[in-house]
Amino acid sequence: MIRAFSTKSTAWNAAKEAVAETSGKKAGRLTAETRANISGGMILSRIPIVTSEPTPFAKQYYEYMDGLKRRMMWTFPSFLYFKRGTLAERKYRELNKIPTQARDGVVYPEGIPDVVNHRERTMPQKIAVPTKDNEGSRGAKKGTEEGEEDVIKPNSRITEADKQNDVKSLERKLDRTLYLLAQTKNGWRFPSVVINEKETIDEAAKRGIHELGGPDMNIWNVSHTPAGFFKNGDKREFYVKSHIVQGEFKPSRDVQDFAWLTKEEIQAKVDDQYYQQLHPLLNSV
Repeated sequence: MIRAFSTKSTAWNAAKEAVAETSGKKAGRLTAETRANISGGMILSRIPIVTSEPTPFAKQYYEYMDGLKRRMMWTFPSFLYFKRGTLAERKYRELNKIPTQARDGVVYPEGIPDVVNHRERTMPQKIAVPTKDNEGSRGAKKGTEEGEEDVIKPNSRITEADKQNDVKSLERKLDRTLYLLAQTKNGWRFPSVVINEKETIDEAAKRGIHELGGPDMNIWNVSHTPAGFFKNGDKREFYVKSHIVQGEFKPSRDVQDFAWLTKEEIQAKVDDQYYQQLHPLLNSV
């Protein structure tokens, strides 16, 4: 099973006792026989690159706040930008109709208009500014071409790796956290190796990830302290959490296959009992 713990918790003390000698020596001192049953593993993740898709409630909230901001903003000072009596002002007036003023004796079913400086203050302020597209046919085509160049078109959130379902690519699921899962003789697991003499757990985890995936990876360990451990009989696998910063995983001969997977995809890859013990260490975003 896999357990999450801190250095001050009873589980941490239990973990030290689990790997200690049984001959009464101080906890943490290991014999060669005991050390052979201890492995250092790494939960290597790629953090999200883009923000997650907002929920329907979040979209409604942002739309409401945007409308509220427009209603409370200052009135656009058109007199500063369009001199009275000029052609530019006439174009501006044609594009922005002056709202109806409140009159005595008139019933307004939707409420009495609150017009100040040619603006209905109960509604969001929307301004249409004259451009070359609406100044006449002589500059219409040129204005359209310039407008197309000025438009910022963001890249699609769906990449080619998403379309091809390439689980070996880091350029997929850009709004989710991906975790590296490797298939070895022990099945689908996080990469891990047996700890050598005078080697700490995080040092073993770093060595193991480069032995299994090559040296072309720049990684950053979140902490020197393991985030959890997996117990399988007399064997223990301690996991250190880390992020990949640059490079790619190039499997060695000991790796049959590998994949960058989300939490839900890991659940489909491993058996249910293994996942139930593992999921507290994984991020759902």
